[in-house]
Amino acid sequence: MKASELMLNNWVEYETPTTEFRYGKVIGISEHYVTIGTLNDNVCVEIDKVGQIPITSNILKKNEFEKYFAGYYKNPKELHISCDENQEHWYISDSHEQYIHGDSVASFSAVHELQNILRILGFNDLADNFKI
Repeated sequence: MKASELMLNNWVEYETPTTEFRYGKVIGISEHYVTIGTLNDNVCVEIDKVGQIPITSNILKKNEFEKYFAGYYKNPKELHISCDENQEHWYISDSHEQYIHGDSVASFSAVHELQNILRILGFNDLADNFKI
């Protein structure tokens, strides 16, 4: 992962010195390091030890997206998210018409990518308070 892909408050996975993987929120970014806030502490991690968290239907449900035919929507139906058959590539549209006709604003596969797209679409509060 590159530092340029991240924004503050993005969720990421990171490798610990014991090679365990944990999740945390980005609270600082430099070219070579990312500061990650965890439940117990803040840790500074080399950028090459930071990875992405794959998006799942369970993560969408935790963020109050509701199942809607082949995808999910966020009430009041402002955001529509659908996925391919393997749930490897997710697509987002910002109107019901685009969702029905298969046109998407963007595609993503990781939590931080969805958070960045949400910010671009003006859903900053949802992006910053995203749950995993």
